[in-house]
Amino acid sequence: MNPKISKAEIIEGYKVLIYYKNGEVKMFDFSKHLLEPFYSKLNNYEYFKNFKVLVDTIYWDDSVDISPEELYECSVLYNQDK
Repeated sequence: MNPKISKAEIIEGYKVLIYYKNGEVKMFDFSKHLLEPFYSKLNNYEYFKNFKVLVDTIYWDDSVDISPEELYECSVLYNQDK
């Protein structure tokens, strides 16, 4: 089971910083998904910016989301001291 998310925020372009309740901070880059038909709505940056946190993932209205496993496992630990 993946840790729960306390908050998420865009840091640059399609990169989202994810704060997990276990203390981890990870970064997920959505730009690699923009060519996939399921994520085509995310090409509209105004739409992309309006994501919401739901327990262990993020989602958009209209049932666009990403699996909690992919979000956690494919994100990278983020060094906040950069």
